[in-house]
Amino acid sequence: MRLSVVCVVIEFGRFALSLLVAQAHLYPLNAPWLAWMAVFGFYTLSGYLMTRVLNERYGFEWSGSLAFALNRVLRLWPAYLVVVALSLALLAFVPRSPIYGVLRLPETPWEWLVNFTVVGITGFDIRTMASLPALAPNSWSLSVELVCYGLLALGFASSQRRLWLLAGLGVLALAASTGACFVDPSPRHGPYCFQNRYGVVQAGFIPFAIGGLIYFHKDMLKPLVERYKLVFVFLFALAIGAIGLIEPLPFTVAPFVGSLSVGVFLIYALDRRFSNSATDFLVGRPTICSYRIGSLHRSFPVP
Repeated sequence: MRLSVVCVVIEFGRFALSLLVAQAHLYPLNAPWLAWMAVFGFYTLSGYLMTRVLNERYGFEWSGSLAFALNRVLRLWPAYLVVVALSLALLAFVPRSPIYGVLRLPETPWEWLVNFTVVGITGFDIRTMASLPALAPNSWSLSVELVCYGLLALGFASSQRRLWLLAGLGVLALAASTGACFVDPSPRHGPYCFQNRYGVVQAGFIPFAIGGLIYFHKDMLKPLVERYKLVFVFLFALAIGAIGLIEPLPFTVAPFVGSLSVGVFLIYALDRRFSNSATDFLVGRPTICSYRIGSLHRSFPVP
């Protein structure tokens, strides 16, 4: 069995993106925008994978949507509950974390419910998330992902037109939340009202739509990326330099640069295959799963 490079992108890409997020929280490099780029890159990667799996495996009938939802719960929720259990054990000795301010015990039934289901941790305004206790650090981004999973399964992933509609809703919602920040400024909104475009549920709409559109347009986009790959590398390096030097850019365009960069790299890696002992050892053959459509067998990365 040959190892698909898509699996390498998924496994090593996720690991690299998670390191960028971790450095911002654990060992800061004075470049938090790297983590912001990585989070939006995660959203784009998820948008591609979920659009693909919905169109090729589950479909959009109620039975398929329910199976999709059940599999997402089984894949994500057990690990989340383990983290919650560890947090509860920690908070039994330290009622409020001195390191992560929102890591504290819930007090109301609503706060317990939100932490148990994850959905509801984020809202239209960053103050929703900032006012709630969290039993899992940075679980707000998982909340954004779950909401976007639901929107894709409800039909937004079924066509290009609906994905463009999702992106348009994201533009409108982000403009509205930014406007709300200007009307009622708060330190929690961050410079340039950044957090009302980042730590809110609608922040996932555009990058998820980008990932889904890559699924539908990959055959058209791949030759373009192949032909101009060095141009894309140059533009990426130019964008990184500009973001590091010009103050508004980390708070305005950096997350979307991360989203588009992951999208371009994903397009470049699609359908490439290689196999050697190093990749088989590092990534592992079990990361490929085969599924059948009629008599056709395909290699598919575990979503």
